[in-house]
Amino acid sequence: MLRGSGEMATVCISAFGMATPLAPNAVDSCAAARAGVTRMSALSVVSPSECAALGEEPVAGCQARYIAPGFIGIARTLLLGKVALGDLQSRVSLSHNSLQGTGIFINVSDQFYADSTAGSLAEVDRRLPSTVWAEECDRLIPRLLQASNLESIPQNHHLYFGGHTGFVQAIQEAASLLLAGHFDRCLVGGIDSCIEPRFLNAAATKGVLKTTANPVGF
Repeated sequence: MLRGSGEMATVCISAFGMATPLAPNAVDSCAAARAGVTRMSALSVVSPSECAALGEEPVAGCQARYIAPGFIGIARTLLLGKVALGDLQSRVSLSHNSLQGTGIFINVSDQFYADSTAGSLAEVDRRLPSTVWAEECDRLIPRLLQASNLESIPQNHHLYFGGHTGFVQAIQEAASLLLAGHFDRCLVGGIDSCIEPRFLNAAATKGVLKTTANPVGF
């Protein structure tokens, strides 16, 4: 970060970590993505017999098979985050002392599709994320840091439930607090999984999942 009278303030990204279906680290994940690797395969976690909206053929997607096989919900979220944070730790020194002036900004799923199938959309819009999901994620950041042998001040933790847009908000707020001098540095992360049964069934029901009957979905 550079600050001074008449000078433009700059926030720099000094390191990053990643865990994707392509690889358990940022370097290999980015290389695979540039090469056009997708590793799409049939998802065995759901079947058409469970949800008519899924269509007749298996839903295909990308799975991080090396991470959290069989885990769902908050447990899978924690394991995905731990691998990504571990990759970051291999590139930058993170210790108890160095995290005291570090802001932690983590964005997770808003559970919009899953929650919107549980009641009227108007009700869901007023209470996203759901109370259940918010409670499950209440100690997400402390548990993630503990699993990575790191400690931080709870006041420095910022959790978002914004889906894709939440990550942009996390970056904006982290940069703003950095430039204001609240933190020496920030860790900004996003954790999400779109291959869990609850999500897939809900997305299919809402008509946004790519199936034989809905080829324009994702």
